[in-house]
Amino acid sequence: MKKLTLSMIQILFIGIILAQTPVPPGPISGTWDIGGSPYMVNGEIYVPINETLNIEPGVEVRFTGWYKFIIYGALNAIGEEGNTILFTADDTNDRWHGIRFTETSQNSALEYCIIEYGQTVLDASSIPDNCGGGISCYLSSQAEILIKNCLIRNNIAWFGGGIQCISASPTIINSEITQNTASSGGAMECYDQASPEIINCLIADNHANIYAGALQFWESCSPLIKGNTIIHNTTSGDGGALRIGYCEEYLVERNIIAHNNADLSGGAVNFYTSIGTFKNNTISHNQAGNYGGGIFLQFSSNPDFLNDLIYFNTALDPNGGNQVYIADDGSDPDFSYCNIEEGSNGFRGPGSGVNFTGIYWECIDEDPLFADALNDDFSITWMNYPVEDTTKSPCIDRGSPNIGSDPDSTCCDIGAYCFFQQLDVPVALLADSITNTSFLAQWTNAYGALGYYLDVAEDMNFTIWVLKDQQIDEGTTYLLEGLTPNTTYYYRIRSFNTALTSNYSNVEEVTTTWTGLIEVNTDQVSMYASRHSIYVNVKSTGSIPGEVCVYNLSGQQLKRRQLVAGTTIVGLEVPDQIVIVKVIYMGKAYQQKMMLR
Repeated sequence: MKKLTLSMIQILFIGIILAQTPVPPGPISGTWDIGGSPYMVNGEIYVPINETLNIEPGVEVRFTGWYKFIIYGALNAIGEEGNTILFTADDTNDRWHGIRFTETSQNSALEYCIIEYGQTVLDASSIPDNCGGGISCYLSSQAEILIKNCLIRNNIAWFGGGIQCISASPTIINSEITQNTASSGGAMECYDQASPEIINCLIADNHANIYAGALQFWESCSPLIKGNTIIHNTTSGDGGALRIGYCEEYLVERNIIAHNNADLSGGAVNFYTSIGTFKNNTISHNQAGNYGGGIFLQFSSNPDFLNDLIYFNTALDPNGGNQVYIADDGSDPDFSYCNIEEGSNGFRGPGSGVNFTGIYWECIDEDPLFADALNDDFSITWMNYPVEDTTKSPCIDRGSPNIGSDPDSTCCDIGAYCFFQQLDVPVALLADSITNTSFLAQWTNAYGALGYYLDVAEDMNFTIWVLKDQQIDEGTTYLLEGLTPNTTYYYRIRSFNTALTSNYSNVEEVTTTWTGLIEVNTDQVSMYASRHSIYVNVKSTGSIPGEVCVYNLSGQQLKRRQLVAGTTIVGLEVPDQIVIVKVIYMGKAYQQKMMLR
């Protein structure tokens, strides 16, 4: 191996230095490509109004000090899976001041980006400089800001450790917001008519020193929070996962909200003068130091809970309400088709008991049978599906029947996860044991089936019925008897269980044999198959008219031969095939099913 000399090492070092692109303070636009990466930011930079900065996949943007990256125009940082764009501090001890969309009306997108080690001013009065350790969206209600497939981690702020929105409504999809810290909104805070969409994200291991370990929404926010996993977030105050105040028309749907902790109230959710909808959420294994292990409501909070699973939450205060604490008479939440541990009798607080005047309709209190809640698997189970027994989660098919169905077309389940009741479509097989008046219909076993419906007709359109929806509770065969000789029939199958009926199977065709069929091994005729050939032996002398025909199981004629005295050989090119051999000889008919090997 050739050794590197000192001069060669110096050249390599100089090459590395030259590959960096220094970015001085001031306006920026255009394109940052991989050839100039890393871009070393040496002061506060901004994209002017009506300008755009494009950043290509794989680029690193490193801030050499506590500098802002302000977007008055547009930023399109579009990375790729496995080839992300990195925004970070060159020295993680010094940090930088985050990406800051400020009073912009232009659209921007961050995709496959990592935003880390940002930090804001850490006091309560310096808005907006104290907002959004990783990303700030400030007074940008006209801009469409997309944050997709991004990782936002290890950022610090006074408001919104990872993201802060004030009068701005970004769309955040398939992203991870983890290990961020703030005084309020450890992962994200939204304020003053900020109505983001947060969909299919992981929001985990964030911390707030005062309010909302994960998400805080305050003052006329109407967010859509759907399909997220919000776990292992903590706060030294209220709202381990969410805190919602002075907000209406929000929708929180199909989220896992679990293993969050609030030192004071609302281990999962803290409501403060709030009206909105919680639908099909799983709220479990959260903890509060004082009140509302799962949910804490105060100051006329009246959210609707529909199909929610609220179970195994804990309040350390003996009178703190493990699942629900209602702090005043004016808070009257509605619960419909929910599964709540201890039921409404377990509600605590001044607004509980006789003072609770909210709706409590068709709710249950039964162990949901989680798969492995301690390891964050909150799917509901049915070990012996489809047998109706004690292994079936009570949440299955117990949600509201008035809001559509689960993806498996069954009634809604309670909680964030539905148990998919799979029911296979059976496959109709070739009929067996065919005679002139009967045949044995056959089909495959279908997963999830408790039985089958069999249809038999004399036409392919199933209008001339022989059997319709014949229920067969056991087995995958059915003997049809009393049929007409030399007649073609068609049959199909559906599987069923207590919740579902499958689509129809394929259609199989079968023809009963001729009347008076003579066994094919008589004094006159015998036949057998060997490899690719059928051998028909006529036990007679002289020239007697006759023929042999070979058909496939669909009735298509494959070969036809005139019989001769002695042995007639019918050769076929296709091996491993079941065929029907018919012989006409001396005014009689002979038929045999054979396998060519």
